[in-house]
Amino acid sequence: RDARAEAAMAAEESCALAEAIGELRGVGYARWFLGALAERRGDGHEAMHQYAASLDAYAELGDVPERVVASLAALERAYAPPPPP
Repeated sequence: RDARAEAAMAAEESCALAEAIGELRGVGYARWFLGALAERRGDGHEAMHQYAASLDAYAELGDVPERVVASLAALERAYAPPPPP
């Protein structure tokens, strides 16, 4: 197994544990990290899904880090349909 796969597995386990105990800040960070890993492997749709889940977790706390907003916005721009001619 490579380091990225191990990092993803650790983040998924961390997210599951954070969800199990209701630790939203942990969920938010783990989802953001999973999004960053997905983005690095070229899976933009999975990255957007993870970033959006991160945003939701942080929003429940009322404290969304700028990195989450910036990461999601960058991918939304990258995957936005081209403007009509």
